[in-house]
Amino acid sequence: MINEAIGSSTYSHSRAGVLSYVSIFENLWIQTELYQQISESSRRLELANEQLKIHDKMQQEFISIASHELRTPVQSILGFASLANKAQIEPIQACKGILLEAYKLQQLTNDLLDVSRIESGASLSYVMEKVRINEIILNIVNAIKISLKQGVSIETGLGPNIGGVGSGGIHDNSDNNKEIEIYADKIRIAQAISNIVGNAVKFTDRGTIRVESLVSVDKKRVEIKVCDSGNGIAEDILPNLFDKFVTKTPGNENKRGTGLGLYITKAIIDAHKGEIFAANNNQTVGATFTIVLPSV
Repeated sequence: MINEAIGSSTYSHSRAGVLSYVSIFENLWIQTELYQQISESSRRLELANEQLKIHDKMQQEFISIASHELRTPVQSILGFASLANKAQIEPIQACKGILLEAYKLQQLTNDLLDVSRIESGASLSYVMEKVRINEIILNIVNAIKISLKQGVSIETGLGPNIGGVGSGGIHDNSDNNKEIEIYADKIRIAQAISNIVGNAVKFTDRGTIRVESLVSVDKKRVEIKVCDSGNGIAEDILPNLFDKFVTKTPGNENKRGTGLGLYITKAIIDAHKGEIFAANNNQTVGATFTIVLPSV
């Protein structure tokens, strides 16, 4: 009986010891998991904090740029009005100047409203219809030719569709016998293409801007390319080029806009189930923007 009691006691102590070690290991395991979770949460918080800092910096830069963009046309309008009031300028010349600056203000206001709609989750309004994309491109190119600097020309190489010979530095190399048609909102798709062509004109001081359109071999996609001969796109912003407030371009710090145009453009292209991307030209200077859209 005594031996049995001693054996039972020894077994109980041994079992208690094992359970104690198991409990210790379980606690250590739980603590290790908690530590890993805390470390991961800390890493995520640090990353989120860095992203917030970057976003805040970009917003501050946007506010500064937007203030400048607003102030410049307002000052010009006041200047034209003041000169006309003092009879120091012809009324018709003053009106032309005021209208030009007013259009700039209108464009900035429209961009801000578009961004507000996109950010709120309310999509921009679209009326989809069958359109001839090259007609839109030619209208944009013809309208923008007055903005070309001396020493800059713009040419089109449009795929199967209507053509036409422009003037004022515009050269057309189009196939007049066929058409390229897509389903699109005519106004919005023109806005998107105009933003890209406008940027090319803005950042090209000499050389040629080329606007091309072509249909893929399987006839399911239409590509629109805008190639300029400017200073190209800074490598550090290239991955985020279509985000809001991205404005930096090498050698063109005095030509920055609000950083909203490309963001809106991408939203428009996305709504058309298309793609847009950009790259610096390898063999020559400048950059090329490519828009890919489904064809009819």
